[in-house]
Amino acid sequence: MHNEGNTAAVTLEAVLSKENMRAAWRAVKANQGAPGVDGRNIEETKAHLRLVGDYLRAPMQAADRRKTKRMKGTPQGGPLSPLLANIYLDPLDKELEKRGLAFVRYADDIAIFAASERACTIGLCR
Repeated sequence: MHNEGNTAAVTLEAVLSKENMRAAWRAVKANQGAPGVDGRNIEETKAHLRLVGDYLRAPMQAADRRKTKRMKGTPQGGPLSPLLANIYLDPLDKELEKRGLAFVRYADDIAIFAASERACTIGLCR
């Protein structure tokens, strides 16, 4: 990705940008689609990515059954929401670990533990 070493500034938009996704896809294709750590080959990966994309672009349905085009975000309560939050927030986890902070996170819910408010502020502002 075109964000040399600055994980704090990485955004989901940057990760999922067309330019970055095309670069990642070219890297996979250059590997002749050999299965990765998940055991999926290039065709299986393409099918899964298409399914995820379709899911994220699916229209929202209001209580009156009207459908509205989704402009951003994931369906609330959907099965992909926690997975995508974990992918997106992984750099945050690494930064908190690097700073030695005690924390627990599930998807987009997080609790950071410190002995005092001052200790927390110092730990986060380093």
